[in-house]
Amino acid sequence: MSSSDPPWRLDDQTITAIIEGRHGDPFAVLGPHGVEDGTVVRAFAPGAERLEVRALDGTLLGELARRHEAGFFEGLLTEPSPLSAYRLRARRGPWWWDLEDPYRFEPIGKEAELAQLWDAPARAWERLGARLCVHQGTVGVAFAVWAPRASRVAVVGDFNGWDPRTHVMRRRRHGIWELFVPGVPAGTRYRFAICDEAGRALPLRGDPFALATEAEGAAVVRMPPGPLRQDAQWRASRARDRLRARPVAVLELPLAIWLTPEISGAEAVARSRAIVAIARELGFSHLALRAPDRQVPQREATRATAPAFAPLLSGAALDALPFLVEAAHAASVGVVLDFCLPSVDPAELGLARFDGAPLFEPAHGRGWDVSRSEVARYLAANARFLLKVFDLDGLRFGELAIAEEDAASRFVRALTDALARDFPDRITIAGTVPFARGLTRATALGGLGFTFAENRDFTSALAAFLTRDAADCPSATSALALLRAHAFAEQFVLPLRFSAPTGAAERKAGERAFSSEGLRAALGYAWGHPGKKLLAWDSLDAADPALFTESREHPPLLRLIAALNRLYCDFPALHRLDGDPGGHSWIHFEEDPALAAWLRLGQPGDAPVLVVANLGARHHGALAVGVPCAGLWRLILSTQACEFGGAFEPTASELRAEPEPRHGRPFSLTLDLPPRTVLFLAWDGMG
Repeated sequence: MSSSDPPWRLDDQTITAIIEGRHGDPFAVLGPHGVEDGTVVRAFAPGAERLEVRALDGTLLGELARRHEAGFFEGLLTEPSPLSAYRLRARRGPWWWDLEDPYRFEPIGKEAELAQLWDAPARAWERLGARLCVHQGTVGVAFAVWAPRASRVAVVGDFNGWDPRTHVMRRRRHGIWELFVPGVPAGTRYRFAICDEAGRALPLRGDPFALATEAEGAAVVRMPPGPLRQDAQWRASRARDRLRARPVAVLELPLAIWLTPEISGAEAVARSRAIVAIARELGFSHLALRAPDRQVPQREATRATAPAFAPLLSGAALDALPFLVEAAHAASVGVVLDFCLPSVDPAELGLARFDGAPLFEPAHGRGWDVSRSEVARYLAANARFLLKVFDLDGLRFGELAIAEEDAASRFVRALTDALARDFPDRITIAGTVPFARGLTRATALGGLGFTFAENRDFTSALAAFLTRDAADCPSATSALALLRAHAFAEQFVLPLRFSAPTGAAERKAGERAFSSEGLRAALGYAWGHPGKKLLAWDSLDAADPALFTESREHPPLLRLIAALNRLYCDFPALHRLDGDPGGHSWIHFEEDPALAAWLRLGQPGDAPVLVVANLGARHHGALAVGVPCAGLWRLILSTQACEFGGAFEPTASELRAEPEPRHGRPFSLTLDLPPRTVLFLAWDGMG
C-alpha cells in the first residue's frame, strides 16, 4: 500500500492469502465493512472480470475494482444501504451471472446458544450439519461443523465447483465453524475442506450430522422427515402403560426384508403397511428393525458412504420410516429401532482424525472416545434424534465400538438415565452389549438402567435340546438348568433367532435348523417362560413375497404364533409378573431331563397357568404333574395340535386335579405329553 491509498484498501498479502485459501478468518476481510466514508465491499469471485453490487431490487449500487486477476474485488459504496442488503453481478467477456455473497450475512445463533449446543437436552442436529433455512430473509443452507483443532474450514460442493477457496467458514466458539450459503437447494452434494492446526490441507471430510450420502462419499443436503401425524390414542396408552407389567411381544425384522436399495418410495410405503398388518394379525405389541451384522463395510476413512448420523436409515429408509411408524401406531403397534451409531467405528463413517488429530476416536486405538464429553453427547444426540423425529417407541443397543469398558459403562448409564428422564414412555433394550450384569438394574443402584435386556443364551439353550442330534447331550441339560437358574437375573427379553425348517441344500453353511415340531416347541417354551418375547422374522422363513399381498392365509406356524400371543395377552399370569420371581414357580422332574414345567402366577385374582414342556423325543403317556389348586384345569393350547401343523390332537380339554401330592404340591394332574410338545393349562375354578 502507498501513502496515497485510502485506509480501507486491503494489503496485497491478505489478498493473496484469500485467493490461495490460506486465510483463516475471511469474515474479517470479505463482505461489507462500514468505514467513515460509507461501506467497503470485498468479494472473491473466481473467473470474474467485472463485479457489480446491486440492491435486492436490482438497482446498481456500484462497481468493485478488480484487485487481483484471480477474481478479488474491492470497492467503496457511498450510497446509504443496509450492510447486508445487496447481491453481486459478475461478468466475464459477454457472459453475466448473479452471485449471492455469503459474507454479507450475520452469524446464525448467539454465542450463548453455542455454549449449550452439546448439553444433553439440546437438539444438536438442528444446529450442526446442513440445514435448509431462511436467514435474513434469504433461503439457503446453514452449514455447521465441529472441528476444534482446525485452522481453517471451508464447505465445498456442487454450488461452488468444489473450490475450497470460495466458502471458507466462520469460526465460532467451542470449535464450531459455520457458514450460511444462499440459494443452495435440497439434494446438493457437499463436503468439508479442513486444514489442520499446522495449516495442512486434509482430504475432504464428510458431515458427522449427514442424513444422506451418495456413492462417492459426499454428503447430501436434506432435511429430516416432517412431523408425523400423531396418534393421540397411541401416545396416551404409551404414556400410561408400565411395560414391565404388560405383554411385550416383539417381531424383529431384518432391514433387508422391509427395504432393499432398489425399492421405490411407493413400494416402501405399501410394504410398511403390509408388515404392520402382519404384526397386528399375529398379535405382536412391537416391531423391531434389525441392522445387518456389519452395518458399514470397512472402506477408506475419507470415502465412507453411509450417512454418519443415520447409518441404518440411508436411502429410502429415511423417508419410509415415518410411514411405518404412523401405520404401526394406528394399529397399536410400537416400533423399536437398532441404535447402531455407537456400534460403528468412527473410521468407517469417515470421521477418523477428522480435524487432523483424533477427535471422535481415542489417541490410541479404535472406537468412540466417549470420555470426551462432546463425543458422548454426539452419540446421545443421535438417540434423541431417532426418538424425537421419528416418534420411535424404543431403541435396542448392540455391540459398542468403545474400547474402554469403564468409559462405555459410564456413557451407557448417563444415556439411559437421560432417555428415561426425557422420554419416560419409551423403552431401551440391551441387545449384544458387552456387559455381563446389572443391565436392567437402576443406575442409582449401580446398574446400567436399560428397560429390558436380551437373554442371549436362550436360543442356544433351547437349540441344544431341540436339534435332533442333541436331545440326550449332558451339556444341553446343564444349559437348560442354567437358563432356569438365571431367569430373573435381569428384566429379560427372550430372543428366538434361528433358521426355519428348510432342506439341507437350502441351509446356510454351519446352520442347525429346528425340526417343525421343535420349532413349535421352542415357541411354546418361550411364550410360557418368564420374560418378554422377541421373534426374528427370518426364523419363520417369512420373506415370501406372498405375505405382502392383501389376501393371504397364514400357514400353521403363524397360526400358532397368533394363538400364543392371544394367550399371552388374555391371561395376566403370563405377563403381569414377567420379571418377578414371585410370579413363577418351577416344577422339577427327576424322570427325564427333557421335561420342564412351571406355574405362572399373577396378582391376586389372576388364574394361574401351568406350562408343561417335553423337549425330548420320548412320549410320556401318563405324566403326573403337581399343582397347587383342586378343581378343573383347562387345556388352553398344545403346540402339537393339528391346527398348528402337529400330529397329536389333545385327548381331553379339561382335567380335574386329584388329591394326590406331587412335586411338593397337594394336588396333581395326569397328562398325555407327546414328544417336543408344550402344553398350557389354566385353572378354571373348583368346577
